[in-house]
Amino acid sequence: MYVRRIVPNVQSETLEESARRTTALDSFLHSYNHHRCHTALGGQPPISRVNNPAGHYT
Repeated sequence: MYVRRIVPNVQSETLEESARRTTALDSFLHSYNHHRCHTALGGQPPISRVNNPAGHYT
């Protein structure tokens, strides 16, 4: 009985932590790829090298 009470709580905490990590990663990746200037690209962000970014198909 005791184990059944603990396991669902551990799983829900893990899912919440995973959701927070996903949100943080999405924010980091957007900043890194769209706003951070890269010296290897002449000071341009990586998105400047993409021909068809998501949602902008030609």
